[in-house]
Amino acid sequence: MKRILALLTLFLSINLTYSQNIKFLEQISTISFWDIDDVMINGYGYRKMEVEQERTRKYAKIVDDNINSVIVISILNPKNSSTHTLDLSVGSDYSMDKFKSNLVEYGYLYQGKNDYDLLIYRNDKNNILISSVPNKVGATQIIFAPIE
Repeated sequence: MKRILALLTLFLSINLTYSQNIKFLEQISTISFWDIDDVMINGYGYRKMEVEQERTRKYAKIVDDNINSVIVISILNPKNSSTHTLDLSVGSDYSMDKFKSNLVEYGYLYQGKNDYDLLIYRNDKNNILISSVPNKVGATQIIFAPIE
């Protein structure tokens, strides 16, 4: 029993860390829109949320029943596109400093702040915008937009 609990704990901690990882975003942005439910639900343990917008999927995950560890991901798939734009909200337990540091490690360059107070990071394939200030409930918005 202890072995099963240890494996479950390891899986959850790896999955939480992986969810903050830029590679996760890059992977999700290129998965077939028609296969995304299977990947997000069965592969990463997210729950699908209802949305009314066409060509949009939304998923949420709360780790250890802690609302501060919530991740909400909206996947927007423009027509005739093989990549998706991701709109994330992450709870206050996620370190934005660590996330930004990981961006630089993966080759993203800081481009400054835009007029909407979003920090811009860019590489040759993607733009990532991060709200510089969390919202009223402490969540931070991240937009991952592939360059077409």
